[in-house]
Amino acid sequence: MNRAQVEDRAGLARGSLSKVAKPPVAVVIGPINPDGSIPRGTVVGYDPDDVEKWVRERSRQRGRPKKKTNTLP
Repeated sequence: MNRAQVEDRAGLARGSLSKVAKPPVAVVIGPINPDGSIPRGTVVGYDPDDVEKWVRERSRQRGRPKKKTNTLP
């Protein structure tokens, strides 16, 4: 699946996948930077099963995380 298909499946607006934690990449076509980042022009693809799992996990984690309270001894 490409980015647009993942965004559609997750119910995200176009271009917003770059702002959230992404599902694991299944395939990379093109160069990868020495630090492991993916440069512009490199195409990535996602496994549909991984995307489905990511969407399920993401739907369970919606909302703001609970605030941690400090307990003093």
